[in-house]
Amino acid sequence: MWRQYARGRGGILGDEMGLGKTVQTIAFLGAGRGISERGDEQVLVVVPMSTLGNWKREFRTWGCFRLAVCHGAEKEAALRALASRECEVVLTTYETVVNCQRDLAGHPWEATVWDEAHKLKNPKAKVTESAQRVACPSRFALTGARLAAETSRG
Repeated sequence: MWRQYARGRGGILGDEMGLGKTVQTIAFLGAGRGISERGDEQVLVVVPMSTLGNWKREFRTWGCFRLAVCHGAEKEAALRALASRECEVVLTTYETVVNCQRDLAGHPWEATVWDEAHKLKNPKAKVTESAQRVACPSRFALTGARLAAETSRG
């Protein structure tokens, strides 16, 4: 992930569920802190609502970021923190990306991380269209879904 990011690219991290993609991503983000000349980079991490609590817990356990959770009752405070650059990481859900497109898509993100990115497979789905509007130089897709080649091998 680090090599792709340093080259201004994104990538896909795909492996079986439970093998540490969440912690690996948090470690990658921590290792990349302060590499931008601006020094105020912000990262958007988009996760399914069902895993939001787990991501919050892991960020608090393994990361030392100024984290804003943009969902539910925390959404307005997170959007204020985003606008004032008081946070380094914004953790949100796919549903919030669709509902808050104006605030999230127009922001200059350093990178984005899309957990369970197989949700973006359908190019005509509203969530995929919303995700495509979020501009950034490096996008990282995480998936625990089996790849087509693996599935065909049995």
